[in-house]
Order: sequence, then C-alpha cells, then structure tokens
Amino acid sequence: MATMGSGPMLNAYPDSLGGRLSDAVDFLSLPELKDCFQSFYVLPSLFHSDLDRGFSVVDYGLDESTSRREDLEALKALGIDLKLDFVLNHMSVRSPQFRDILANGRDSRYADFFIDWNRFWAGHGRMTSAGYVRPDPEMLVGMFFRKPGLPLLMVRLPDGSEVPYWNTFYQEIRYPRPTPHELADLPDMTRTAAEPIARIVRDALDAGTAPKEIDFGPCAPFARASSTGSSRGARISARWTSISARRSSGSSTRRRCARWRTTEPASCGWTRSPTRPRRPARRTS
Repeated sequence: MATMGSGPMLNAYPDSLGGRLSDAVDFLSLPELKDCFQSFYVLPSLFHSDLDRGFSVVDYGLDESTSRREDLEALKALGIDLKLDFVLNHMSVRSPQFRDILANGRDSRYADFFIDWNRFWAGHGRMTSAGYVRPDPEMLVGMFFRKPGLPLLMVRLPDGSEVPYWNTFYQEIRYPRPTPHELADLPDMTRTAAEPIARIVRDALDAGTAPKEIDFGPCAPFARASSTGSSRGARISARWTSISARRSSGSSTRRRCARWRTTEPASCGWTRSPTRPRRPARRTS
C-alpha cells in the first residue's frame, strides 16, 4: 500500500479554486507553486452528493459538474498525492442502499444498514403517539444536533408500516404523486375512482399531510377493511411507495418543514366492480 508523505497538504473542495477541480490543477501547475504541496485533500463533493458539501453521499461516482478523471490524472502527473474521503457514518436518502429499503422494506439486504431509531433508543425513552421513541432527557445531554428537533425520518415501507431512522441531515423523502393510471392498477379499483383518489393524495402530500392521516372524504369506502384485514388506504400508500422506489426521480430532499393538516374532501365516483377479477398482490423489486 502506498504511503502519504508528511509534507504540506492542500485542503479544498473541487470548486474552491475557480469552480472546477481543473482550476485547482491549473493553480497547482503554476511555476511559483512547484514542490509547494506534497498532497491534496479533495473534500467529498468530488462525488455524487446532495447536502453538507459532499458529506451526504449518494454514491462514489465522480460528479462531473465539478470533477473529471483527467483532473485526477493531472494531479498525479504533478507528483501530488491524493487524499479522498470514504464517509462511513452517514449517507443520502437518495443512495442506492436507502432506495432499496424503500423498495423492499424489511426484506431489503440493507434493512440493518441504517440506524432504526426506535431499536437504538429501546429502554431509554418513551414511545410517542407519532410512533417514535423520545429519548430520556439525560441521554441527550452533550449530543450535537444540526437543527432543532430530533434527527429522525419516518419511513413508509411497502407494507404500509412506518419505521423511524436516524436522520443526520434532517432529510425528507418526497414521494411522487400517484397518477390515476397507476392507482387504477390496484385490485378492486375502478378508473372512475382513480381520478379523485389521485387528486386527494396529491393535494394532501403537497400540504405536508402524513400519508396515514389523509382524509379520503367521500372516498372513504376506499379505507374499508379488505378481506385480508388491511385497508385499501394502506395499499394505496404502499403502492405509491413502491412507485417512488422504482422511478429514477422518486426520492429527493427538501429542507422545508412539513405542515400537518388534512385536505378538503373531494367528490368520489368510486363504485365496486363485482365482475372485475381480483389480481394477486405483486411484490416490489
């Protein structure tokens, strides 16, 4: 394994010296700086990331808006050692690993890859009505949080259940709004009902309403218990969770605070179709 010398090290983001890593290469190529720096610590916005200047890593591919492999080769040609970050203690909600949890829930190979907030604080706090453990005050003494409030993210799994995960960057999952066509593909759903249901869901999510708190108004028959014991409302929310995990733009981050409120009921033309065969449930992938 190659070792790094103890000479002067330049620490910078890829865009710190002009906007691109190539500008840093040009700077270090100046005759006046020959043999000035032995190494260059390139901070992690070199990689695909979305928050915290690179430390909320999506994946370790080069972000070509600031950096190219040719830039790294040019630094090597200058005889400058490179130091790069491998961020082990947090990742973006847009990472492939977290997306896999959205798609597969507890069956995800990464189910234990992120910190389950309730399991972490088990026995050291009280369960709230919102479904997460509020740690005992003495457990939080000396802990640093980036923003007011507990750093947790309630994640809706494909089966409709919700799990709180430790959320270092206070990120939020934004699910895509289901279309009438997508909802019409659910068992026992008619296209007549799909339009108002999609509108109710869209308006509620835009208002910041939690999926489980959506008021279906005149479309309340949708929430009736099915023969399997789960509600159609839960199946709708599970359906758009699986939709979000499959779409390339399904998850994103936003910094605004959610506003929890119900929406005005809309008219619903849903009618049960006794002749339509029940389709088997499909697993998300």
